[in-house]
Amino acid sequence: MYQYSNSWPDALKKQAVFTENEALLHASADGDEISSYYGDSRDACNRALEIWEEIEGANESQIAELEEKLKSIRDEIRLKVAQKLLAESNQSGWRDIAIAIEKNYEISSFLNLW
Repeated sequence: MYQYSNSWPDALKKQAVFTENEALLHASADGDEISSYYGDSRDACNRALEIWEEIEGANESQIAELEEKLKSIRDEIRLKVAQKLLAESNQSGWRDIAIAIEKNYEISSFLNLW
């Protein structure tokens, strides 16, 4: 669960939970070094998330603009692949795949068509 993340914010959230659990596990009355290390790591992860949100928020419009451009490029690629596939063969299997790509079928539904 903690070993896979798709982004730094996600990894930091998971690491904060992990280090919190470890800090509690190693906690002792005299505040030993291991517990302190994990507590510091947890605090660093949480602070990094706060900073990340602040800086990302300041760049929100630029991120949205780039994400829209990337979506547009991916749509263009998808449509060109469908067109090229149809141009190469009009056999029913090829046509069905090209249509699925062109119409942008939900991928999980596409995988369950056959």
